[in-house]
Amino acid sequence: MNLLVSRRGLLASVACFAFLSVPAHAQAQQAFPNRPITIVVPFTAGGGSDIVTRVVGQKLGEVLGVPVVVDNRAGAGGTIGSGMVARAPADGYTLISLTTSTHAIAPAIYPKLVYDPVSDFEPVGLIGTSPYVLAVPVTERAPDLKAFIAEAKASAASLNFASAGVGTLAHLVGEQFCRQSQIKCSHVPYQGEAASFTDLINGAVSFSFFNPIGLVQHVRSGKLKALAQTGKSGMLPTTPTFAELGVANFDHELWLGLAAPKGTPPAVITRLNTALAKVLAEPAVITDLDTKGLAAKSSTPAELRARISAQKAQWGQVVKEAGVKVE
Repeated sequence: MNLLVSRRGLLASVACFAFLSVPAHAQAQQAFPNRPITIVVPFTAGGGSDIVTRVVGQKLGEVLGVPVVVDNRAGAGGTIGSGMVARAPADGYTLISLTTSTHAIAPAIYPKLVYDPVSDFEPVGLIGTSPYVLAVPVTERAPDLKAFIAEAKASAASLNFASAGVGTLAHLVGEQFCRQSQIKCSHVPYQGEAASFTDLINGAVSFSFFNPIGLVQHVRSGKLKALAQTGKSGMLPTTPTFAELGVANFDHELWLGLAAPKGTPPAVITRLNTALAKVLAEPAVITDLDTKGLAAKSSTPAELRARISAQKAQWGQVVKEAGVKVE
């Protein structure tokens, strides 16, 4: 009997020791998530990325059972916030709301970028895609895209166009539009979309490219006009696409996704990806995002990583051809 008790005691001790010897981070992973998650939006509040992230973040919190907090860390075309997340603890509690600008374009724009968009992050999944819309002040005399380009070509002056910052996708889409339309343009970067909206409405700049989500309120209020968009949007169903207006090969789109710092455990990434896919499959979320100009689209982490790598090469070539540099 004493031998049996001793063996039982020994087995219990071994089991207890085995549990205690498991690293604390491994025990935490088993219960992930057990505290609030922060999603860093590397742009100012009120822009398209911010609005979409808040919609998805709220639903993600409901699925995961913990609060999801959105933290805006704007600056340098989204690279400040992205760099911050790249250096954050790899535990799944700090995520980045990444975009084409921050992870496909930034490497070609910033020679001393503090993060590598591929190797410094663990992709969680895609959120969706959105077209770009060419917007002009309501005081612009040109009634349509054709007339706008014709007037720009006839003018000796250079047209100023705005974006949320040097190297953002809106900036490069604007550069591509000018080159393809053969009109003279000068880029005016702003610290986020909000400030650029103000100057465009006041006529301080001639045009800009925005995603429908941030633009539509100004179009509906009669402050701005939408001349054309790079793809169909539920928010601006009557605005023609560039293709419909005879402009070929101008179908650029913004994509948004979520990623965690490099080294985040695979189990945590899988948990986040599964929750995100569930959110994006909800009919109410699909409709909500569509009315905000974003087509909900989920992906695997591997698919998002492949997208980042491919578009990093694609936009790197565009940056080189356009001669875009950070001053």
